[in-house]
Amino acid sequence: RQNNSEYRRDLFVNCVQLQYRYILLTMSEPTTPQRRGRGRGRGRGRSRNSSQQASPANTPQRSHRRGRGRGNSQQPSPATTPQRSQGNSRVSTPRSNQNTPRSRNPIFEEHLSMEEMTQGLEEGKYLKGRLRINTKNFEDCYVPGGKAFKRDISIPSLAARNRALDGDIVVVEVLPRHTWRVMHSEAREAGVDIPADHMQSLEQALAQLQLAPSQGKGRSHRGRVDQSAAGRMVAAGLGASAPGSPAKPSTAPVTDRVSTVPDAYLQPVAKVVGIFRRSADLAFVGFVRPMNDRKCVFIPRDTRVPRLMLKRTELPAEITSDLDAYEYTLALASLSGWETNSKYAEGSFIKLLGASGAVDAETEAILREYRIPSSEFDDAVMACLPKVDDDHPFTIPEEELAKRRDLRQHRIFSIDPPTARDLDDALHCTKLPNGNYEVGVHIADVSHFIKPNTAMDKEAAKRGTTVYLSNRRIDMVPGLLSSNLCSLRGGEERFAFSCIWEMTPEADIVSTRFTKSIIRSRAALQYSEAQMRIDDATDNTNLTVGIRTLNSLAKILKKRRIQDGALMLASTEVRFRMDNETHDPVDVQLKQTYDTNSLVEEFMLLANVSSAREVHRHFPQCAVLRRHPSPPPSNFEPLLKAAAAAGVTLSTASSKELAVSLDQAQPVGQPYLSTLLRILATRCMLPAKYFSSGTVVQSEFSHYGLASPIYTHFTSPIRRYADLLVHRLLAACIGAEATYPDLLNKDKVASVCDNLNVRNRMAQYAARASLELHTCIFFRGRVLQREGYITRVRKNAVQVLVPAFGLEGPVYLDMLQDGDGAPELEYDTEAMTLNVVTAKETTLLRVFDRVIVQIEVDSSNVQQEKMLLRMVQPAISGVSLPLTQVPDSEAKTSKAIKDSSASMDVTNDDVTSLKGDKAGKKSKKKSKVGSNDSTPKTKKPKQ
Repeated sequence: RQNNSEYRRDLFVNCVQLQYRYILLTMSEPTTPQRRGRGRGRGRGRSRNSSQQASPANTPQRSHRRGRGRGNSQQPSPATTPQRSQGNSRVSTPRSNQNTPRSRNPIFEEHLSMEEMTQGLEEGKYLKGRLRINTKNFEDCYVPGGKAFKRDISIPSLAARNRALDGDIVVVEVLPRHTWRVMHSEAREAGVDIPADHMQSLEQALAQLQLAPSQGKGRSHRGRVDQSAAGRMVAAGLGASAPGSPAKPSTAPVTDRVSTVPDAYLQPVAKVVGIFRRSADLAFVGFVRPMNDRKCVFIPRDTRVPRLMLKRTELPAEITSDLDAYEYTLALASLSGWETNSKYAEGSFIKLLGASGAVDAETEAILREYRIPSSEFDDAVMACLPKVDDDHPFTIPEEELAKRRDLRQHRIFSIDPPTARDLDDALHCTKLPNGNYEVGVHIADVSHFIKPNTAMDKEAAKRGTTVYLSNRRIDMVPGLLSSNLCSLRGGEERFAFSCIWEMTPEADIVSTRFTKSIIRSRAALQYSEAQMRIDDATDNTNLTVGIRTLNSLAKILKKRRIQDGALMLASTEVRFRMDNETHDPVDVQLKQTYDTNSLVEEFMLLANVSSAREVHRHFPQCAVLRRHPSPPPSNFEPLLKAAAAAGVTLSTASSKELAVSLDQAQPVGQPYLSTLLRILATRCMLPAKYFSSGTVVQSEFSHYGLASPIYTHFTSPIRRYADLLVHRLLAACIGAEATYPDLLNKDKVASVCDNLNVRNRMAQYAARASLELHTCIFFRGRVLQREGYITRVRKNAVQVLVPAFGLEGPVYLDMLQDGDGAPELEYDTEAMTLNVVTAKETTLLRVFDRVIVQIEVDSSNVQQEKMLLRMVQPAISGVSLPLTQVPDSEAKTSKAIKDSSASMDVTNDDVTSLKGDKAGKKSKKKSKVGSNDSTPKTKKPKQ
């Protein structure tokens, strides 16, 4: 009963879709009338109205079934054309078009041939780049602007995307200037006059090119049909704005819509004309649903992927015999083709993954959805490893002793998280006779074991990074390297690449040198152990004195970076403690930080900056660097709005001004506010990117978050391929290794960097999805009440952050608990307040208010569990639940999130600390707690 309205709506959409196609076919060309009768499993039953009108040639017409009749059918003649049947009777269609989302007219343009694309690229007619599709809006697509444009190029619609998928290398044709988008916030801030109807005229301009975006999403997340009228039209293939549908040409002069706007405030718009190279992995996770007696439809969980048509004959017999039994079973299917006249792509069934919600099945689904290479290393890769086992332990060859600096007598130590296995960095500090200090950062020499163009090198380049999930990790290199030969374990001799400075007591650098070395770590410490040594006044051993000295120097370096404008951002990071037998999460812990976290971080940052300067000085055209662009002003609007509502003034003119204003945001009585502002500031950032120095002008090398003019990654070659490339460049700088052609080719280096950016982004998405999954598992059977803070106010809800679990989501307020009526909501968008008016009282909710919420799992949708937050305090009559638990004190929670502030290397829309991510399970993710629509949706999935 609760899904009756959904069923009626879906039935209506399907009926309209079929009738619309049949009418188009009837109007476009004659079809063959068929006798009444039972088709092959199709068109059973009689038409509601079988009466027909005669055609002008007096040929009687009958209402037609959806399938072919068994009797002979008449051949059409010029004088014999079928008439539309009366009432609800249907029009016949060719069998190939029955029950399929195909159209007689092309929906998409034909792709250019490789020869045409290559010629167009050489002539400058087209541009090439990797397509990115917004995970929350599949019509929001981009390709890099490259040298031609300073910003990304927008692909405005499904028709313009032309069957390309996320990650494809596509060739695009930039559309005329009058179709370009206006960057409204940037132009407004610069005082540029913007035409009042520029958005409407943009739609008209695109409609004239038959590239107008749809007015609504045909299907929302997880393949459900959108409830809006526009969404229904698009889902049915109707409306002038549906992808590929002929749009009514506009009579307005759209060619001059942005003629008064400078190019600096316009975003180019393009369409895909060809696919240069498909994404390597075209396998997708989803659910199989019946469609007709010949085909099934595969509904992917990733809304950026089209639905796939599967042949029933290709499915296992146990599935086709009882599809309903597999309604909640995750499946894997691949895309095999996509014709120009079909909204759906052709697919091939691969295998079943398991029940939706099961840890193993969901974990494999995460790896597949985010294209994480997770297979075992093949024999060719393993053959590249040295022969090391219990009978043949690793020893330092004599020839390496002659080529490397011997640092085994130095007091070298490592400091890492308790869960770290890949100990890829170590430190030392020695006082020199002149009063200065010799400070060294020693990184595992992975390049000694992974030679260029070997099977292991190619596999590491493909994987790009080690992926850390909540319950497992997927290594970039085999375990013999990551956890043994390249792990700087205490008391064992290892190869290293060392960056050594001479520093004054004021942390000024006198000299810097790089060398390949041999080290023996004296101690492998955890953060807490190193902190205990610093705090123990009775411990004055040489190792402890060295740690204290490094801590003092690190504080000076950190203060200096902050003065230069480095941002101290924040995030709530949690870890799960797993059951040893079931491997289910049994406890959630917030990440603890110590001064030693900052100690390690500062010297890793310094080593990265020093490495970037060195490789760029020697290889200005092909250095592997990392940049972090400045966020556009529009990104800061939510932060500025929230700060103003809290009575705080922030400046975002530069990273330094933002850092200073965040430091000054310390209102009395609100100890948590500064950290919440830093969390919101984190979400304003753009992702950092690897790049080849010869492909970007030097003025764009800078790293916004770190306030550094040049930056790279040097300190983690075990888990990042970019660091391995930097090691090879540094080895060439000091004459330790020879270069090779691909390393000196800026375009090939740029291509590798593009893949690394994708792999890094996918690894973070996978880590967050894994955190979501385990959060849901942890809360199965649990109902907890915890303290939270409002981070955003909406028309019918407030967004609440619960620091204790690192999750965030909406708390809906538009319905009473008994389901009878709703409170009156008064939303003030400027003041960011929501007034909740009930029969008994009025409650004002503001951004950053402290609240108590109840946390539980919503399992009404078996296919996709989600976290559900409900209001407890403030007590709102009929809305809030009763307080049944005593949450942690405000001071304890405030301290927990306040301590999470740290210097951050911005790697995506979230940020990850340089050392904290090394332990794995570190990426903070806003847990999915409901849709972003105006009302929560907990529907049963359609069959």
